[in-house]
Amino acid sequence: MTSEVVLMNNKAVAVAADSIVTVAVDGVPRKTYTGVNKLFEISKGQPVAMMIYSNAEIMGLPWKTVINAYKQKSGKRVFSSVQDYANDFFSFLDGNSKLFTEKLQREEYALMLKSLISTIEARTHSLKTYIMSNDGNGNAPDHSSLLSMAIGQIFDRVSLDEWDEPRENLDCYPSGFENAILKKYSNEIEIIIGGFLKRHDLPEATVEKMNALPYLIVTKHYFPQTWPYSGIVFAGYGKGQVQPELCSYEVSNVIGSIIKRGNHIFAKLSTDEPVVIQPFAQDRMIRTLLYGIDPYLESLVVHKTFELVPRIMDQILSSIPGLTDEQLETVLDVMKNEDFSDTINDFFGSIFQHQAVYHMVPIYSAIQALPDHELANTAEALVNLNSFQQQVSLEIETIGGDIDVALLTPSEGFVWVKHPKHKPKKIVEKV
Repeated sequence: MTSEVVLMNNKAVAVAADSIVTVAVDGVPRKTYTGVNKLFEISKGQPVAMMIYSNAEIMGLPWKTVINAYKQKSGKRVFSSVQDYANDFFSFLDGNSKLFTEKLQREEYALMLKSLISTIEARTHSLKTYIMSNDGNGNAPDHSSLLSMAIGQIFDRVSLDEWDEPRENLDCYPSGFENAILKKYSNEIEIIIGGFLKRHDLPEATVEKMNALPYLIVTKHYFPQTWPYSGIVFAGYGKGQVQPELCSYEVSNVIGSIIKRGNHIFAKLSTDEPVVIQPFAQDRMIRTLLYGIDPYLESLVVHKTFELVPRIMDQILSSIPGLTDEQLETVLDVMKNEDFSDTINDFFGSIFQHQAVYHMVPIYSAIQALPDHELANTAEALVNLNSFQQQVSLEIETIGGDIDVALLTPSEGFVWVKHPKHKPKKIVEKV
């Protein structure tokens, strides 16, 4: 767990990251350690920074080790954009048998399949518990039916996005990579997936979904919390770039000699977007500051409002004297078919306008005008804000330790403003 932020205006880029790492057991934070590097200078030729968040390792290798290996080989190379630096970094990892041996990749893929089976079994248990608790007699479907339901739900989660549209195949894989996976890892698939299917009598449609999941979990833009993934952020200036650029990716593992990565965020300054404020990982307090409301509270208010409207209508109609049950039922039927979403969306639209005028615009305008050193101080303060919120709560502190801060400009390059192993360089404003 971590807190990081990138600030960009037309003068500089400021990046800041905390230095705490969290050890979790079954997804629950148990212990934390400080002093972990999450912010790196990856080029000696141009001011380009790289940050990592979420999982601090890839397939058992610390990202710091991987990044140092890249810098030794490519650290002096110069590219015309930050995007090109990201592409070069991933090209270094693709096919790198020294870092990711064939044996390690096979073991990793087998772990993915075993994790898939564990997820299906856990989902089956949850479905059984839910159905029994909502059934008057405490009954539940047979185990095979529950398994089919669980596999169907996980298949949809992997293959469909949050709008129930088909997920895109990741661009990092060539055409036909699905067949390559099935062929290359046929032994692992037969032992783990085939063994699972032999133990259960499932409908043919469910078996087809189960046979598709071994390649879908690799090729689809799907990075579940149940499988370790990392966030990687690149920010700064390529050669000749006047305006800074930011691109981030979700990354998980190397399968078939290709590192799985999906585009997450891309931002570049322009007349339409003269400033960028982009937090990563744990960003609750930063977004609260920007939008004037806690994001979790905002989500709850939206959800409860859509629930509240029909209940209010029902109470109003029930309180009207003289309505017969038949009339009441007729009116309620009409109301059920009425779509109130436009009215509710107009309501939240007015709230968003208030947020923009009184919160977002003033903050964005201030950061747009900040000089270099104040931009760096602001980036550090935003990470500190997240850290402070945890200090005054009862939850385990997963943000903290020293905050590393760097400032990137075309003229001064990459400058450490705050780092325990690098002597900070005094920033001199030029006018």
